[in-house]
Amino acid sequence: MKINWKIKLGIILLLTSIAMYCFAFFALNEHEKVIFYLVIDFAFMPLDVLVVVLVVEGIINKKEKENILEKLDMIMSVFFSEFGTEFLSKFINISNKNEKINKLLKDLNVWSDKEFNNFLKDLKKTDLEINLDLDIDQRKEFLTDLKQLLVENRGVFNKIIRKSKFT
Repeated sequence: MKINWKIKLGIILLLTSIAMYCFAFFALNEHEKVIFYLVIDFAFMPLDVLVVVLVVEGIINKKEKENILEKLDMIMSVFFSEFGTEFLSKFINISNKNEKINKLLKDLNVWSDKEFNNFLKDLKKTDLEINLDLDIDQRKEFLTDLKQLLVENRGVFNKIIRKSKFT
């Protein structure tokens, strides 16, 4: 049977502690001090455990959040680099209330990071409304284009699903 290294370390540390207390108790004849410090050590043990648990839990939670944010960033990157911009453009293009955004999105692929960030700041201040009140022919054309876009980008969704597993 193979013993985990953590169990071995725990046993070694426990035996070392027992050996040191025995040495102080028997060799140095400091019975009262050894018992006093043993009781003090046991009294502070719950506080030590509490501090260690809180610190370790905080570190683990921070690391988990960083991992989730990193995966979300990858998912968003895949979505927008391969599918999302065109997908959102289709919705914006059929809306007659967003001429300014329509014009801006046409040049989206050639923007620098600074231009994109400035656009996002402006967009947050803008009331964005998508009006999908279309007549029957426009609705058919829009849904046909949307279906074609979704079928063409099936692989993107597979990538997103693979990258979104948070395990």
